[in-house]
Amino acid sequence: MAYRGHYSSGRSGYSGGGFTNHRTGTYVSAARAHQHVGQSFGGFTKTRSSTSGNFYMKGSSSNRK
Repeated sequence: MAYRGHYSSGRSGYSGGGFTNHRTGTYVSAARAHQHVGQSFGGFTKTRSSTSGNFYMKGSSSNRK
């Protein structure tokens, strides 16, 4: 408990790690934020837009009903 780390100023380092996408207003969890393009997570695959360069999560077709 003596060591608090370098992230004591409003951030919890990597334990929280998520962020809010200001364009869409949605929260992106740390698990999704740290994925690489092409990796799947919870039925979604991380993809990058060829026009804007933004990253987004695309639903896997096998997971849709």
